[in-house]
Amino acid sequence: MPFFKKHYKLLLIDEDEKDFIKMKEYLNQLPFRHNIDWVSSYENGLDEINKDLHDIYLVDYEIESEKGIELIKEACENGCKKPIILLTEETNKAVDIKALKAGAADYFSKQNLNLENLEGTLRRAIQRYEYNLIYKDQLAIFKSYFNQSFAPLFIVDENFVLMDANQSFHNHFSEEETHQSLEKIFYKKEEFTELKEKALSEKYIENNLSTLIDVKGRERIVLISISPVFDKKKLLHGYQGIINDITQVHKAEKELALAQQVNMTNRMARIMAHEVRNPLTNISLAADQLLDELPPDSDEVEYVEIIKRNSERINKLIGDLLNTTRKSEIKLEPTYIEDTIEYALSLIEDRIVLKDIELFLSIDKKKKTKLDIDAEKITMVLINIFTNAIEAMDAVDNKKLNIECYSNKDYFSIKISDSGIGMNEETKENLFEPFYTKRSGGMGLGMTTVKNIIAMHDAKIYVESELGKGSNFIIQFNKKQKP
Repeated sequence: MPFFKKHYKLLLIDEDEKDFIKMKEYLNQLPFRHNIDWVSSYENGLDEINKDLHDIYLVDYEIESEKGIELIKEACENGCKKPIILLTEETNKAVDIKALKAGAADYFSKQNLNLENLEGTLRRAIQRYEYNLIYKDQLAIFKSYFNQSFAPLFIVDENFVLMDANQSFHNHFSEEETHQSLEKIFYKKEEFTELKEKALSEKYIENNLSTLIDVKGRERIVLISISPVFDKKKLLHGYQGIINDITQVHKAEKELALAQQVNMTNRMARIMAHEVRNPLTNISLAADQLLDELPPDSDEVEYVEIIKRNSERINKLIGDLLNTTRKSEIKLEPTYIEDTIEYALSLIEDRIVLKDIELFLSIDKKKKTKLDIDAEKITMVLINIFTNAIEAMDAVDNKKLNIECYSNKDYFSIKISDSGIGMNEETKENLFEPFYTKRSGGMGLGMTTVKNIIAMHDAKIYVESELGKGSNFIIQFNKKQKP
């Protein structure tokens, strides 16, 4: 099938009417439906092209003293996308090349005008144009799929410099345009380097776990899949990738693991109480018996007292652990949470002043939020976090404690930020573990207590921290669901 359309409109721009009559006679012998119009001046020809009412244009090189190429160039600059064919009196390679550079689709000499040449020239020009339309339509469809995808999609070159990205990518990870390194959105440089090296060696990467920074500066746990893009010569042109955000799933998994850990700790505490306290009681009674029987000035008295003191210490540790892990009753009462925050701050105000800490408190006193909480226990939670923040700033000069409250229809959140030394990954992972502490003299039960009280309120606590960059503790209360 030589042409795609059933009917074509042609326009001849030529000063000689005889050329129009001759062209029309030849076209009438070709096997496709058409009609041809004719104008005889540069100005009228340009006007008709600008109207975009024809499918193909035939322009005589000799129009108004050899202005045919100038006409083609001006038409293309005005936005003409339809095929334009230059007609010359005789074959002239230099003129033909100029025409192609100006935007012509093809050319032929009037001296060589015959049915075969005319049909071949028209077919090539029209098919190239219509194939190009199909290509652009398909490209537009692909671009539409690309841009409308809910998942962030990106294309990078072989150096992982961003070449293109869909709207979801820009909404989530980078508001900037292209030509920036993908490394910019990675939380850790080593994770980017590892991904890049893996892509160079393995080519295809599926569900690579990474941590990115979103447009709001938050850490996002994601899975990145990457595949190579090759050019026509099968040389590596770059990579295309898709990002799957699993932050919420990751948090849910961590919360489940922590809940299981707490349950295990509770069971271990009960076992310890039963299995250790009984023999410990016997040791303590035996020590008391020995103290009664030994002369007061005996050398053995000192050793028995050591046994006695350490037995009591072990017993106290077991009691503290049981108290920490035991799900005690909480007394829920409608309370303005802002009042509880201010009360907790008042209890440590002296330490804040003494340590020369700059305090920033952002709460709305005119529009307070009433929550069902155990105010005494939430005060304990806040004091624990405030105290840790204060101690984390001992070694820094710029000491700032920022407490911010924000709310929506579902949640009320308290964000406690400090400018302290921050935490490494190990500390963050084990922060709520019983007996885990980096403080000298600390027992490591304070944050375990915090976690348990938060859980009893059907609330959540999140920790964001990096060494040298301070820490954020976010407590999120559910307004609708009661414990």
